[in-house]
Amino acid sequence: MVAGETSFLQVGEIAMGVAAPMCQAWLHLKHSPAVADRVVLVGDRIVGASLTELGLVSEIVADSDVAQRARDVADHIASHPQRGRDGISRTWDSLRGRIDNPDEWFANLIRKF
Repeated sequence: MVAGETSFLQVGEIAMGVAAPMCQAWLHLKHSPAVADRVVLVGDRIVGASLTELGLVSEIVADSDVAQRARDVADHIASHPQRGRDGISRTWDSLRGRIDNPDEWFANLIRKF
């Protein structure tokens, strides 16, 4: 993921005394427990280099360059053989689990809280 130099991420629900199930869900699916806990339990604004240090984004570029850099990364990924991309996707699905209906998955998660 590419982010602009003024980008930030903040999951501030803890300061309001509530859970953050939607944010916790995507953090759980994409990041380590240590990163997920850091983001949701501290609740502060994470900016710049901290976004890359935590692995929340892969690179920071000038705000005006985000869209083009994201297109460049997407084009680079797309330049690899489809068979390889499909194999990598299947492996990730096997390791992480596959969510065939994200809307239903999130709705079921929310009902638990």
